Amino acid sequence: MTSLSSKQIVLEDILITHRLLGPVSRLPNFQAENAALHSLARQMVDQPATMLRQLVQMALKLCHAGTAGVSLLETTETGEVIFRWTCLAGGLAAYEQGSTPRHFSPCGICIDRGAPQLYSYPEQYFTYFQQAKPTIVEGLVIPLLAQGQPLGTIWIVSHDEHCHFDAEDVRVMTSLADFTAAALCNSQARYIAEAAAAQEQAARSEAEMANRTKDDFLSTVSHELRTPMTNIKMAIQMLKLAKHAEQRDRYMQILSKECDREIELINDLLDFQRLEAGAVSVELESLRLQDWLPSILEPFQERAKERQQNLQLNIPANLPPLLSMENGLERIVAELLNNACKYTPSGGEIVVSVRAIALASRFEKSDQIELTIQNSGCEIPEPALAHIFEKFYRVPSHDPWKQGGTGLGLALVEKLVALLKGQIKVESRANQVVFRVTLPGKELGEMN
Repeated sequence: MTSLSSKQIVLEDILITHRLLGPVSRLPNFQAENAALHSLARQMVDQPATMLRQLVQMALKLCHAGTAGVSLLETTETGEVIFRWTCLAGGLAAYEQGSTPRHFSPCGICIDRGAPQLYSYPEQYFTYFQQAKPTIVEGLVIPLLAQGQPLGTIWIVSHDEHCHFDAEDVRVMTSLADFTAAALCNSQARYIAEAAAAQEQAARSEAEMANRTKDDFLSTVSHELRTPMTNIKMAIQMLKLAKHAEQRDRYMQILSKECDREIELINDLLDFQRLEAGAVSVELESLRLQDWLPSILEPFQERAKERQQNLQLNIPANLPPLLSMENGLERIVAELLNNACKYTPSGGEIVVSVRAIALASRFEKSDQIELTIQNSGCEIPEPALAHIFEKFYRVPSHDPWKQGGTGLGLALVEKLVALLKGQIKVESRANQVVFRVTLPGKELGEMN
């Protein structure tokens, strides 16, 4: 090795490509080369995933090299273009899956010049190679091109001062490079075709699922719309036949109840459509939940009493005000309480709890408001928890949950919570169901 430490090293100091024009020290071994290419061809057909592994091992053997490798161009998540050491054999095999930068590497120079390049002690210029062991004495790099476009490089290195590469090595490596580029193109085409087929299948499955969901929705909605209409028609017919005031009053109550049910269903559908379309504006106002929540719970207290349920509210007197959207929050609480009342059996408990959660970070001191609605006497099956907020979803084959509705209530709640920049979670165990809503609050400093 000639010492160049006394002067500034430049690229031309390590490039010795001109030596490839010198006399060849050995005769071509076409028989071994043809056997290698035939073996690679079979490998590409039978086991394409391991073809590169066999390729570098053949390059190692045919050129009597110390290490052989394939480096493929890759763009990282940060946008940097690199050469990934995809497959290595020989002395540097431990560095497989390492990388070198596209703009400053022997592979990059080779691609830029579009021709084989021979390097002598590349660590003198590309100093990151100083960490590589064993030392690279010579490196022959061949471009991998497909229709004129670079895919990467195939290369061999020598770790022996008495082992040098010549034109015969260039010929062998160029032959292997042409084969490799064709194989990579074929593999890429197959990957693209498989990906397209998978994408098409996924799109087809998604469309089928959407159609099934739509059919289920139409079936549910048509049933839910028909049911009150049937009751309304029946009540009208009975009104015509009613002779006593008590009978007429009862049928008028049925009419009123079923009309309200029809309107509620239609409003749910319209509200969900507006939320999905992002057409709901948020107007925030300061709410003292200590004063506000009892009025929201009042009609549910009557309902719980009728069903022999115990409805409790736990809320601290010093709870900080919540900056939120009043009608959106009211809808969230009402939907969750409606579910709790529907599914809690007689003698069961429904507990509404509110608390402030202080969150301190390096930059700010803030709080969250956590609203919990817990009911006893029923449980959501574990497989259903992951789907509970999906639109039109109903817990299947579970008698206590066979109640009316379109399956939009909890989906509406999730959309509204997201609109208010909050989170909602559901837990169910030990014959209890807990819905936990967390909403952003004001800074604690503002409340003191």
